[in-house]
Amino acid sequence: VTLQNNVMDGNVKVGLLVSHLSEPTVCNNVIRNNKHTGVILQNFAGGEFKANTISGNGANVQLLNSCNALFEGNTIQSAPGGGVLFRNETTCTLRRNMLSGNGFANMAVMHSANPTVEDNDVRNGTERGIHIHCEARGFFSGNRVTRNSRDGIFIGGTAAPAVTRNTVECNGGSGITVSKTASGRVADNTLHGNRSDVVSVVETATTALEGNLALPREASLTEAVSKSDGVVMIVNPRAGKTCIGDARRGALFGL
Repeated sequence: VTLQNNVMDGNVKVGLLVSHLSEPTVCNNVIRNNKHTGVILQNFAGGEFKANTISGNGANVQLLNSCNALFEGNTIQSAPGGGVLFRNETTCTLRRNMLSGNGFANMAVMHSANPTVEDNDVRNGTERGIHIHCEARGFFSGNRVTRNSRDGIFIGGTAAPAVTRNTVECNGGSGITVSKTASGRVADNTLHGNRSDVVSVVETATTALEGNLALPREASLTEAVSKSDGVVMIVNPRAGKTCIGDARRGALFGL
């Protein structure tokens, strides 16, 4: 099934529901102003979603219950209930999408979800840019996370993601916060111009921090990129077995 060049506007519940092993191709549609959610995938659904504009719904996209789809080149914006929500062992791929101006989080990954999230522009959210929590995992690489009102990337609960090679800058909270008993790996990210801590590790998190390049707001991004010997982090002294890795690229400094 191919859905192309449609407008799904103003429905009381959902603009588009895909369920039970369905694998449509959904491209160049406008899905907007639906009261509950713009797009829901559930119950092993899949397919490809490309070049759609998903905007102003209660929540824009919910990916639930072991679905596995590709979202590529979509604009997902201005939903008070969140931009993209992954839950319940979902393994979808988000690639080269623009997520902007969503509430709750531009992207939330929870409840054993294990997505691949790469090369997206995650910006101007009214809360966090990327929120990874509960037992979530996943691979987050090459994303640009900018100008969100709170943390750029938050990792909490017992989440264990791999967060690598992202640019996290000019967010209203920490660049990256690792909290609770989270683990996983945060490596080779560039952080700049965030309002509070560059990387904040609290409670008993056991995340490995390796080779991240970070400077406070006063330094220019050009300077941050050119200096391979500076990593600026705020680490709560209660933090557990957190590893600050790769001594060749930088020691641990305070702001």
